[in-house]
Amino acid sequence: MPGSLEVMIGNCTIEQRTGGRFKTTHELVAAHTRGDREASEFWLLSVRALGYAISSFANVLDPEAVIIGGGIARSGAALFEPLERFVHDSEWNVGAAVKILPAQLGELAGAYGAARNAMNA
Repeated sequence: MPGSLEVMIGNCTIEQRTGGRFKTTHELVAAHTRGDREASEFWLLSVRALGYAISSFANVLDPEAVIIGGGIARSGAALFEPLERFVHDSEWNVGAAVKILPAQLGELAGAYGAARNAMNA
């Protein structure tokens, strides 16, 4: 869907968002981590979009935590450090700040959930 989070940060649009320079988010993150200025601009633009989306949800729903899963969660500090800054800079913070945590089951969390659901059906 145009304007969706998947378009803003997903691997499916990485080539388009980087002018063809990177084929995967993991390539982009690796270049960002090595200090590539242009890669950092692309990466942080995407992370900021995710951060603002999380802030919007947190401001409306007031969750205790937001869990980040999928392949992007493997980006570690390259994702979570700037993401926390973007969220906390734009969150209303009327109570405790929302925690941002990686999914414990990693990028297979959805597959595990689907398998469990199928077993219970």
